[in-house]
Amino acid sequence: MERLPPGQSGNQVVPASTGAVEAAADYAVGPADPPPVSASSQIGRLISALLRYKWLVIFVSLLGVAGSVAATRFIKPDYAASGMIYIESSSKQRGGPIRSDELLESDSWVQLIRSFAVLDSVVLKGRLYLTVPPEDTLAFDGFNLAPRPNVGSFRLTTDASGRRFSLISAQGAAIDSGAVGDSIGNSIGFRWAPSANVLGRNRDIKFNVRPPRDASADLLSRLKPLMTGKDGVFMSVSLTGKEPEAVSRDLNMILDEFIRVAARLKKEKLIQLMADLEKQFHTADSSMRTAETALEDYRINTITEAREDVTPLPSGLLQTQPTVMGNYFQKRTGLSALRKDRKAIEDVIRRGVAEGVVPVDPLHTIAIVRQAPGLVAALGEVVAAENDLRQARLRYTDNHKIVTDLLAKMDELRKVTVPTLAQRLVDQLKIDEAQMEQELTIETEELRKLPVRSLTEEKYRREANSAVGLTQNLQNRLTDARFQELSATPDVSILDRAHPPSRPSSNTAPKLILMGVAGSIGLALMLAILLDRVDRKFRYPDQATHDLGLTILGAVPVIPSERGGLRSPTQTAQIVEAFRSIRLNLAHSFPPEGPIIVTITSPSPGDGKSLVAANLAVSFAEAGYATLLIDGDTRRGEQYRTFGIERRPGLLDYLDLGLPIETIIAETQHPRLSVIPCGSRMQRGPELLGSSLMAELVSMARRQYQVILVDSPPLGAGVDPYVLSTATGAVAVVLRAGETDRQLAAAKLELLGRLPVRVVGSILNDIEVGYGAYKHYAYEYAPDAELPTEEPLSPVEKGVLDSGR
Repeated sequence: MERLPPGQSGNQVVPASTGAVEAAADYAVGPADPPPVSASSQIGRLISALLRYKWLVIFVSLLGVAGSVAATRFIKPDYAASGMIYIESSSKQRGGPIRSDELLESDSWVQLIRSFAVLDSVVLKGRLYLTVPPEDTLAFDGFNLAPRPNVGSFRLTTDASGRRFSLISAQGAAIDSGAVGDSIGNSIGFRWAPSANVLGRNRDIKFNVRPPRDASADLLSRLKPLMTGKDGVFMSVSLTGKEPEAVSRDLNMILDEFIRVAARLKKEKLIQLMADLEKQFHTADSSMRTAETALEDYRINTITEAREDVTPLPSGLLQTQPTVMGNYFQKRTGLSALRKDRKAIEDVIRRGVAEGVVPVDPLHTIAIVRQAPGLVAALGEVVAAENDLRQARLRYTDNHKIVTDLLAKMDELRKVTVPTLAQRLVDQLKIDEAQMEQELTIETEELRKLPVRSLTEEKYRREANSAVGLTQNLQNRLTDARFQELSATPDVSILDRAHPPSRPSSNTAPKLILMGVAGSIGLALMLAILLDRVDRKFRYPDQATHDLGLTILGAVPVIPSERGGLRSPTQTAQIVEAFRSIRLNLAHSFPPEGPIIVTITSPSPGDGKSLVAANLAVSFAEAGYATLLIDGDTRRGEQYRTFGIERRPGLLDYLDLGLPIETIIAETQHPRLSVIPCGSRMQRGPELLGSSLMAELVSMARRQYQVILVDSPPLGAGVDPYVLSTATGAVAVVLRAGETDRQLAAAKLELLGRLPVRVVGSILNDIEVGYGAYKHYAYEYAPDAELPTEEPLSPVEKGVLDSGR
């Protein structure tokens, strides 16, 4: 809330309490750190910069548009020729003649057509490394290059007779000369001998030769192959360029060379495959014959060797060895099954002992039981008895004799007969097991005694069989390869050849114009932002807080000049309200018990510090404060003109001559506002401002006035503002948008920081209405009786507003 003055008249004295000066030095409001720059402030800065440099933005944008339109006249459109290649897949064949597998996978064909093996050949055959005028192409029909030629720009000239030629480099150096019809440029790698009829007389042919690989790379950048169709059986190839005829011709050359390279690679692959198979077949055949000979020799030597035993043939050979191994494993299997069945019968018998009756059903599942006739018959009797019992119970009761006889028979069979026969079978099985184990033991010993020659014979036989199989396999593959060579056809063929396109594939003119418009506008915006960033002038409030570290006390909007002697009431109200806000903030920057005493200064002339001081003094007086305005600008002070008073006697007259203070204080039309003019101009004014009389004047003013404002010279004018600021103990700095040099202001504020002076804050001058937080006030919200149009300014206020800066 604004501090209101006590209810005294404007000329009454307000006593100053002890230590008011010291207390004022420590009293301040506002944040210690500058507030963060908001996004809206950044947008406001951007809009302000664009408006300030609008003509530059418009000029650069128009220049970019004009340049892009002019460039479209020199850039030719692109033409695209296309062709189609069919790729045959041998993996899909199910019958027909023997053919080789396809040379490459589907995706690899794209890499082949993009390879320099294809493109380099096209460049050399089509002389795409050569650039000549269209009217001179006939002279270069037989032009070729050596492996490592010199490249660059050249000129070929002939004399008036057409019999002599000269080859000159682009730098003017003579390379070759001689009679027309001889080789031209042989020393730099040219293979060229045009006839006199082709060259003619007085010719001056300019041509350019570039490395063939560079021409291939350029061709590659314009070539776009793409696999299409199911499983990639088609490859679409397109080539872009500036000339329709040349594009179609070059693409057809690429397609033809691609077919030739594919056929050559496939032929070379088959020839190399046959050569490798023949070498492998001869080696395998030799190994096979060696293995077979070794096997036969071993068998003959083994059979024919002398023996002392009664065996007519030795054991261990395939021809004489019995099926001992088969019998051995068969007996082991039988023994295992016999033992398993015996244990199963024993388990049934044990269950019968535990339950009192041998279960019959499990015996039916044991295989060996079916080979015991007695036990099988007994089990059949049990089944028959069970059936008879079931039929009898349908007719008779359990007490009938037939039923009881059948029950007795079943008990006999299940408790005596079946267990007895089962036990006999178990005993017999044990005897058979023992006998079979004895036989297996004997056969095991026999197997261990088999001679090593059977294993040796098996080894020779395996080696021979392996060699035979490998040889047969290689022979079959070699036969297939020979048939494949006889029917070697390319896997690819040209389906559609390229034709000269009639229309451009892409018209770069609209895109170029659009890029020019966008680029020029972007460049203009960047240039405007860059100029705004490097601008040393103060323009935005956040520069005061963030760059200079000053608290903003308020902002004075731009004061427009009157039209026809009248200023808009709204504009006048904006200005008055701005100074009321500054007055409020300044009042709360000092302690309530002491007077408000502050020096008003600015970094450089023209910042409007005198206007701010005068209007601020009027605002304090209108608010009821006893206000004193001291014109401390002894060099160019103009406050006497602003308030219509005499310049002399004034401040310097008082300090130099010691005049009474009452004689230099001039009253104004406002009863609460007094002004001390600057007085006579003197060279030693700065020294007088630092005298003891100046201190007495300030001390007197503290006792008699509530507000003392000192209008000092700019900080860059000399030592005067620093002396006056030291005398008052506080200073407010006026910064004018578009005028104040920020670097100068920072340097001068650094000097102030070394003095016992408190920088109260900054007052922004000439701020555009509507920028950031400093927007206009809504006077339409006030009652009609309070509208500024019905409350005219006082003569003092109007005079101050109309004064210059």
